[in-house]
Amino acid sequence: MCMSTAQAIRELRNASLMSQQAFATHCNLSVRAIAGYESYDREPDLESLIKIKHYSLKFADQCPKAYAAICDRIDERLGFHV
Repeated sequence: MCMSTAQAIRELRNASLMSQQAFATHCNLSVRAIAGYESYDREPDLESLIKIKHYSLKFADQCPKAYAAICDRIDERLGFHV
């Protein structure tokens, strides 16, 4: 089963041992955005996904499925078949 974007963001944030506020700050996003993504209320746009991916690269080894899910969402938004 494919990991949802919300699950992937939450798993990457938890791997970083950060609060939503700290993770949002490091990703240059609002805490409201991160909270919305994690609660399935919002879907991140391409720019937000790229910011999350860029910051989360350092945690990719700890949660490779979550990191791959974010990469897959970026590919989907760019029109690549996943």
